[in-house]
Amino acid sequence: MSALQTTTVPAAADSAIVSPFTVIIDTREQTPFAFDAVRLDKAQQRNGQTFDTVQVLTTRATLQTGDYSIQGLEDKIAIERKSAADLCQTITHGRERFVRELERMQLMDFGCVVVETELSQLLTAPTEHSKIQPKTITRSVIAWQQRYKRIHWVFLPGRRAASNWTYRVLERYWKDQEQEKKDQGKEATP
Repeated sequence: MSALQTTTVPAAADSAIVSPFTVIIDTREQTPFAFDAVRLDKAQQRNGQTFDTVQVLTTRATLQTGDYSIQGLEDKIAIERKSAADLCQTITHGRERFVRELERMQLMDFGCVVVETELSQLLTAPTEHSKIQPKTITRSVIAWQQRYKRIHWVFLPGRRAASNWTYRVLERYWKDQEQEKKDQGKEATP
């Protein structure tokens, strides 16, 4: 990973709870998620104020694998974001590069491909300028799911849902890693 760039802090800092980890966004990611719609599961009270959103800290860096990861855990978790057009392009013209990405991701603890459209939408109306057949999409995705069993595929109804899902996957992984550290600390204590 290259040197980190400046951490981005959303403007609504006074009405949000700050995420306990920093999301790394690959420098080559052309349309990065802003993570500006992540909400708390339940509003929290602090110093007489009510908080209902999460302030997600982000930084840009070159990731070896994926578009999103967690600072300090870049070699363990990767999320690859795909728009509908990007997925169709990947299947037709960028296949070899993407397969190499999947091979690297397969070696990690957790990998996920998050697609910003529902599969049913891709099957009924592939992207506007693509001539890809729906069966090509499904058969490619099925083949990749079976070949790369550690990589999860999620098709979501749009960019906002994909952004929220990405954050929640990273959050869950981070929490599990923190719990593992605590458990190891208890085992080491006599």
